[in-house]
Amino acid sequence: MPKNFKNNKKNPQVFSWKKIKAANGYIVQYQESDAEDDIWSEIIVGETWRTTYRFTELQDLVSYNVRVLAYNEVGRSQPTDVLTYYIGQKKPKIR
Repeated sequence: MPKNFKNNKKNPQVFSWKKIKAANGYIVQYQESDAEDDIWSEIIVGETWRTTYRFTELQDLVSYNVRVLAYNEVGRSQPTDVLTYYIGQKKPKIR
């Protein structure tokens, strides 16, 4: 299981984790926080040097659960603890 899974305070769409030596890649999983089933969407991060992922495909004003796991030729690791991420609208600039 990847360690130190967190999102960036200055750019909260970016999630990061610590590299695992035995990994061939990583899988970022996400689902809406109020999902009634245990179905997760997956994004394959195939390069082992990449230990960050920036979400661009999520909807505004929706809360998501996010977790990451590693994989190699033996299989998948256990997922990290879940982080909940809320995508809010940016505050309008006042001129």
